[in-house]
Amino acid sequence: MVNVPVFICLITTPICILIVTEEFISEVTALIVGIVLGIIIAWITWSVLITKWRIWAFSNVRNVHELKREAIRNKLIWKTGSRFEKTEYRSKKDLLILEQLLEKFKVDDVIKEDPKIPEETKIYQPLINALLICVFMLIIILVGGIMIYKDQNVSFYMGVVMIIIGVLGIKDSYKNILDRQPKIIINKAGIKIKTEAFKPWSEIYEEQVITEGYGSASKNYLTFSDDNYNYTKIEIDNFNTTPSKLENILRTYRIRYNKTNKI
Repeated sequence: MVNVPVFICLITTPICILIVTEEFISEVTALIVGIVLGIIIAWITWSVLITKWRIWAFSNVRNVHELKREAIRNKLIWKTGSRFEKTEYRSKKDLLILEQLLEKFKVDDVIKEDPKIPEETKIYQPLINALLICVFMLIIILVGGIMIYKDQNVSFYMGVVMIIIGVLGIKDSYKNILDRQPKIIINKAGIKIKTEAFKPWSEIYEEQVITEGYGSASKNYLTFSDDNYNYTKIEIDNFNTTPSKLENILRTYRIRYNKTNKI
């Protein structure tokens, strides 16, 4: 509903400009103009369609808070107050409907236990990630060695730098390959993060998965506070889970703890 039309605008606009102007301007100029126009047209298309999506999606979903988090996390919409959010086109009718939908945000989401979640969940850093990094670093070392062998000038020093980077990268990856202990353990009793002490649910507050940053630079974290005002924050992007799955896991074990302790 949103991304496909935007993608079509980005791709077809430069192609059309190349075809229409091939007899008047150079291909490079036409391509540059086409890309710029494509971005502008795609952004205008997004600004119109995303408002329609907001109205359709939030009108048909009960847990609007969760939906909004997922939409931001998947880079479909921007965070509230963002300067990019202000580029959304909203007619007077759209504004009235969105204002009415704000009432749904005054009600908490319905939280349910997921019966498919096991008694305990262990979250690891996948072995494949560390192995791929090792292979990549070996390639860097190989390229660096070739540069040293073939050239004694600038390429020689670049080759030395590449070899150093490769060796350091392999060293870190090798540690991850040997370390097969779970990074996070969660069950109905509490949470354990790496080598830190186990934290029971009774001492944990505001557990959540947050996203920081924008675009490709964004990162996802598990965060929570405890009775001693300690704040735990651990990046989860390189683990064998996703933000959505981890949120589901957290609320399921919290519900199970509350049931067991009749809270």
